[in-house]
Amino acid sequence: MEGDITRRTDGHMMNADRGIELTRGYDGRMERGDLKNVLVILCLFTVAFLIRAIDVSNICIYGGDELLYWTDTEKILADNFAPRADVFDYMTPFLPYVGAAVTLLFEGDLNTLRMISVVFGSLSVPVMYLLGKTMYDRKTGLLSAMLLCFSSYHCLFSRIYMLEAFTLFFIISFLYFFQLSERALQMNERRKSEIYAIVAGVMMGLAFDAKYLSSFLILSVPAYLLWTRRFRMGALLEKRILMLFLFAFLTVLPLLICLFYTGVGFHGFLYYSVERYERGESLTGERPITFTLDELILRGGGEILNVYTWGAGSDIMGSFLTGIFKISAIFLLMSSFLLYLFYLVIREMRGCFLVIHLAMLIAILLNIGNSRHYLIYTFPFVFVMFSYFVVRFSSDLIMRTRGYRGVLGVSAVVFMGIVMLFYAFTTATAHKWDKGGYNPWLEDAVRYVETDIMRNGYDQDDIMIGTVMVTNKMVDYQLYLDGFNISTCNLLKRAPKYSGEYAIIDIEKVEILKPAYIIVSEPFYEAYFKETVKIDIFEDYDIVFHSENYPHGSFVLKRKHVEPEKKLESEDRGMISGEVFRISMPSFMKVGESYTALLEIKNTGDSRANFPIFVDHNRYIIFVEPDWCNVTLDKGSSAVIKFKIVPMCRYDGKLPVTVNLYFRPDENPMSVKKVDAVTVYIYRIK
Repeated sequence: MEGDITRRTDGHMMNADRGIELTRGYDGRMERGDLKNVLVILCLFTVAFLIRAIDVSNICIYGGDELLYWTDTEKILADNFAPRADVFDYMTPFLPYVGAAVTLLFEGDLNTLRMISVVFGSLSVPVMYLLGKTMYDRKTGLLSAMLLCFSSYHCLFSRIYMLEAFTLFFIISFLYFFQLSERALQMNERRKSEIYAIVAGVMMGLAFDAKYLSSFLILSVPAYLLWTRRFRMGALLEKRILMLFLFAFLTVLPLLICLFYTGVGFHGFLYYSVERYERGESLTGERPITFTLDELILRGGGEILNVYTWGAGSDIMGSFLTGIFKISAIFLLMSSFLLYLFYLVIREMRGCFLVIHLAMLIAILLNIGNSRHYLIYTFPFVFVMFSYFVVRFSSDLIMRTRGYRGVLGVSAVVFMGIVMLFYAFTTATAHKWDKGGYNPWLEDAVRYVETDIMRNGYDQDDIMIGTVMVTNKMVDYQLYLDGFNISTCNLLKRAPKYSGEYAIIDIEKVEILKPAYIIVSEPFYEAYFKETVKIDIFEDYDIVFHSENYPHGSFVLKRKHVEPEKKLESEDRGMISGEVFRISMPSFMKVGESYTALLEIKNTGDSRANFPIFVDHNRYIIFVEPDWCNVTLDKGSSAVIKFKIVPMCRYDGKLPVTVNLYFRPDENPMSVKKVDAVTVYIYRIK
């Protein structure tokens, strides 16, 4: 028999499948039910993978986070996988380390790295099926999996190189194996229960390694045990629970060792829980818990509805269809919430399991910021609730139950059908309206700069674009797609540690490099263009373009006097040893390998001076660290600087890498002139 019979809280009987545990007959063949499970799993994975893989290249670079993980991947390769503080600080580097391994095996371009999210996002769908099936029955599991499979919001995050799809896989896997452990315990199979608990512990640890937000699982398990066991403390000392936390700790231990080895310690926790709120860092928002109740309901409810009806506000869907979609989702949200609130009160174990985990997650979200994409972590719990609510009351409809049960049954089936229909529709049409949500404005801003350059007849070699972003790779990527070879520089620099801010604008860099254009999004403009910064910037720049794309716009600032780059100063002040640089720079490279180039510079002037150095290169193809630095030299002295270079993509042609040397005398620090430059070429990356 496929599953045991358990009694529901309303007195009805139902079949509760026991998961994908395979049982074999004496002839070694799988039973028919198990073969059906395997076929369902394969079908779910195949459909989910195809949906997610098709539009990977259509998504714009997603916010600053995707670039941060990409840059961390490059830094890991540059140091040959050795732990380093700037990679382990703030966010966990589990995904970038996986990305670094993938780069060595395949390639490190963005679309290849995004396939990691595609794979883990697709794997989450069959695991979701197993979770719902183990907790309730096959119908619930299948409906839960279909909701996750066709959720356009989950599809979006399964197409970008961020932590969400990656982390969700481990969270859902933890929930599944913990439920298997619970079921085995109920059937008095203690050995199996302990094995499942160990696997659940490993999944909990991997989820924490992937994202610190997964710490809500650590709190949820004891809360669930205490509530369902009526606060019997002995429940926390069960062997399987102790083994679960032991293996979770062992899985997290390598991360903890690296955190303290690099000197980072618990700074990441401190930053996300305290520091970024102390000085009102505007980019990360306020703590939702500080909102008034009305504001929390309006803003929080609105964001929840947006996530569960992603695409409802797109151009392809009119106001009438949008209203039907949202009303259906609201009905399922409210009805499921009331049903499971009842289960929590009467301590029904499966209902408590979902509600307590969801409550712990929401408690953490209320304290760590109001980023919309955090709500994706509610999907496993809410989708199972949706599915069971519909299956439960649709069974009453089949039995032709009258009264409120019949009404609920009809309503549940109709509204779930509407939601599923719109999920499929928005996912199928996502390539037309969903290009990443955060950066459609970037395409307009870059296109304006490209058009202005052609209209004014500027030489691309004389133009530099400054960016006020987490990284200028977003602009590099768009220029690369448009076929332009324009230099870019990032004008942000890390703020002092423990300042409560992530970054500040590097005014010194603006004055030295004098970029012809500066591109900045509206949120970054509001965050980083303080009054003192505006005084310095607008002395030489004007706002010439403002895009108003969803969900926010951007500004393009243009230098008041755009002039061709001046020839190098003939006056003897400083020089680069081009021979040393050319000899140390390989012409042929291999993707993912770390190379070291040497740059020797000499102060040929008659006084002590500072020499800023800028390395101009195609950041989409190769990674150079550092690409901006300063060296102070006494009269007649020299210095050798090491640059790490990591090729990320295959390339055949003539790829330039140019080192620009600037001169800044001590007696007049504001007088900066370019005094030398050396260009070498990479001819092949394989």
